[in-house]
Amino acid sequence: AVVSTQSTGVNNKKGDLIGADNTELTSVKRFKGLVVMTGVLKNDIQVGFKPVISTHTCRTAAVLASIDSIKERKTNKEVIDVRQSIKTGDRVLAEFQPEKPIAMENDKKYGLLTRFVIRNSNTTIGIGQCKGFVNDKYVKDLGAKIKNDAKGGVKKTKKK
Repeated sequence: AVVSTQSTGVNNKKGDLIGADNTELTSVKRFKGLVVMTGVLKNDIQVGFKPVISTHTCRTAAVLASIDSIKERKTNKEVIDVRQSIKTGDRVLAEFQPEKPIAMENDKKYGLLTRFVIRNSNTTIGIGQCKGFVNDKYVKDLGAKIKNDAKGGVKKTKKK
């Protein structure tokens, strides 16, 4: 529930969003972001990678749900056809799905509030900006489904 700052005497509870009227402050389950990978990456990043996303309101783990485009820093050429992994220096348009809904802006009027940082092992590996919300593409337990698909869709069962 979005609670206006003008309401008085309202008992706010955990999970309520408080912001000014007429803003795009929204509870986001999945969003599209433009990211520049600035840090040193030990391995290439692929769909299913689960870094920590830090926004102006929270810090939570998020799954890299899909990669829409990858541009190399040196050549500025699109390389999504050549490889499906992200390397240091790439500019990426991708979708992220946080573990729990987060509060985020998607408005050019509040440019600073649309920005986020990607961290892995206490190291900043990228910076990004929210380009849109795609809550309709939300998939419950996305990280587990991606891992299961990577293993070939086979579930292990315990022997009795």
